[in-house]
Amino acid sequence: MMGLLALWLGNGLCARAATRVPANYGGSWYAYDGVQQIDHHRTYAVLRFNLTPRTLTVGLHVTRHANLSKLTQRSVKWVPVRLLRQKTGYRLRVAGTTYDLRTTHVTVAGKRRVALRVTGSDHRSDLAFRTPVKALRWDC
Repeated sequence: MMGLLALWLGNGLCARAATRVPANYGGSWYAYDGVQQIDHHRTYAVLRFNLTPRTLTVGLHVTRHANLSKLTQRSVKWVPVRLLRQKTGYRLRVAGTTYDLRTTHVTVAGKRRVALRVTGSDHRSDLAFRTPVKALRWDC
């Protein structure tokens, strides 16, 4: 999502959460961010999102393991958010950008998993999972 880069670099807006974060939306979510060749080694990047009632924490983690184990945190950024309840999910306002959040079930590598579908203002959606999964690249 193009707005995530602005979220990562921008300083955000001060806002208070309108509602509490429900248990199935709060906590940590992981999104696969791709692979790069660094020093003749494949390095996999994972974004970790932690949604709390008033803040969204985004951390960049890397690993050399293809199964995305032993993640090492490279950087972290938090921004204030505003969470609004919708008919089917929630709307998250971050740094002037709006994202629609909805939990869904998807099948990845033969396993049915709970995923957080994040849809931006450009109507493209990305998936984040409760555990690191090398499934779909997060489109920043």
